[in-house]
Amino acid sequence: MNKKINILFLVHKFDVGGVQRVNLSMINSLDKKKFNIFVLYIKEGLLKQELNQEEVKIKKIGDVLKIKSFFNILYFFKICSYVKENKINIIHTQDPILYYIGSIAAKITNIKHIRSQPNFISKYERKNAKTLKYLPFEKWTNHFITFNKATKKDLVEVGVKTEKITTIYGYYDLDFGISKEKIKRIKKGLGIDEEKRVICSIGRLAENKGLELYIQMIPIILEKIDNAVFLIIGDGPLKKVLIEMAKKNHVLDKVIFSGNRTDVDDLMKIIDLGVYANEKSAGMGIVPRNGKVLISVNSEIMSEYIVNGKTGFLINEKSPQAFGKEVIRILENEKLMNIMEANTKEFAINRFDGSNNIKIFENVVMKILNESK
Repeated sequence: MNKKINILFLVHKFDVGGVQRVNLSMINSLDKKKFNIFVLYIKEGLLKQELNQEEVKIKKIGDVLKIKSFFNILYFFKICSYVKENKINIIHTQDPILYYIGSIAAKITNIKHIRSQPNFISKYERKNAKTLKYLPFEKWTNHFITFNKATKKDLVEVGVKTEKITTIYGYYDLDFGISKEKIKRIKKGLGIDEEKRVICSIGRLAENKGLELYIQMIPIILEKIDNAVFLIIGDGPLKKVLIEMAKKNHVLDKVIFSGNRTDVDDLMKIIDLGVYANEKSAGMGIVPRNGKVLISVNSEIMSEYIVNGKTGFLINEKSPQAFGKEVIRILENEKLMNIMEANTKEFAINRFDGSNNIKIFENVVMKILNESK
């Protein structure tokens, strides 16, 4: 195709979160000489301010998105009308509900549809998995993008053909540099003294995220590293529980709850390492993307973000003692940390560099559009 491609992104919300950041990075990174970008969205959020709106045509189409809602019918008609009005060539979806609506809209308007699949569908999207097996949405989706091979494997298990799936590890601009003055300002803003060692956790404060273990390991680490502080980036319903746990373990004064932030990449520059104690999904990829060491539970999906013993550690025993031991091991050995950080930067450039990854996505789109309908 010689003319510019009109691509429509259907976005649920602009809340601060890993999935939302990937979507935003994709939109901002696409080559504007090749693509005209359109966005229809439901809910506002902090990340919307990071969208390059001068180069994107954006429109809000509603306020509520639920699997059983009359509004979904309205959204469908609005999307179909918008597709025809703006001569859209391809729809991109990510949210499960907008995936259903978008695939139908693409079918009815006779255009292409691509879906980014962020989760382990066999564990977190059981309705979606059943849909793929028994309903036509998968047939009305020309291609799937996954952010790791483990998710690609899940898609194959529920019936998606391998040739319809491409794995792309995000679309981020890698930047490992930051001035000492800015580090001082960030630490001061968080109330962290310059000499403190910073161990972080990032994500929604909810159950099954490994946050309880994170709190429980703190007293173990403080026995050896008494100048450590523990930064928790994110917000959610578990916050009160975590505060009580920190009080019970007499470490509340060592824990900093930053809430949701839009400057997480800058925050990564002040940390020593990250801890992610959840094996059920990928998380905290932003840590290695910023050249920092990450410690996680040993799982198939996290092995795609950590090279065990080289860029971080994958721990078999999910216990505060096991995690605390590895954190102490790294913090007490400056040479080991320096080697791991150097390895992590090299790994990040090879796997997460957005300037390379966005070209893969663009090629997938162009290949889809060149295929016969």
